[in-house]
Amino acid sequence: MSELVGIVARRHGVTVRLLHHYEAIGLLTPCDRDAAGYRRYAASDEERLRAILYYRGLGVALHDISALLDHPDREGWTRQHDAARPRVEAAQGALNQWNEVANLREAGIRLAPYDLSQAFGGERPGRWTVEARERFGKTDAWDEAKRRTSRYSREDWATIREEEHSLGDKLAALQRSRVPANDPRARELAEGHRRHIDRWFYPSSRPMHQGLARLYVSDPRFQEHFDRHGPGLAAYLAAAIAATATQT
Repeated sequence: MSELVGIVARRHGVTVRLLHHYEAIGLLTPCDRDAAGYRRYAASDEERLRAILYYRGLGVALHDISALLDHPDREGWTRQHDAARPRVEAAQGALNQWNEVANLREAGIRLAPYDLSQAFGGERPGRWTVEARERFGKTDAWDEAKRRTSRYSREDWATIREEEHSLGDKLAALQRSRVPANDPRARELAEGHRRHIDRWFYPSSRPMHQGLARLYVSDPRFQEHFDRHGPGLAAYLAAAIAATATQT
């Protein structure tokens, strides 16, 4: 069974003129014409059209698409794969950045896209804002954090990041030295972590901080975030936070 050119064009989201062009350059020739001279496309023609549109989406030139479809060989596939990789990676990077900005804006963070890398380095804070919104989006703490962070500049975020990294590195140093999590030095750094949250995001009581500590060890994403300073640091921080509960 074959279909008229207009039906095929609508089905694949292209114009009739484009199909005429593909025919003119020998890239896609319809199987037949009806009595009135209208082009008709068989299932095999539509399959070839899908392949053409796929390769065009990757940025492959029309003459290279013709070669790939008519005379496929490993060398040709490898060459086109290598040529397409930079374009695909660049497009994926741009998409990731837009998603990052969208996630941050939902959390009230108004940094421009070009400020993200300078404020956060190679990190992607948007994934944490998604997690935080899912868990805390209807709480007063979330509303307060959103209110505060909406005012922060690139420099503010750089300061926040530096403070957090410094705390993580100091905790990791204690852990590597086998200092117990209930040692006063570890407890003081855990308390510094609570004050960091309290200063920059929302009022954080010790019971609330202990609730966060349980999340740090139960959620793999938070574990990964802290354990980049050293294996097991999320659990060490959680234990130090729990130890502060005994302080007066």
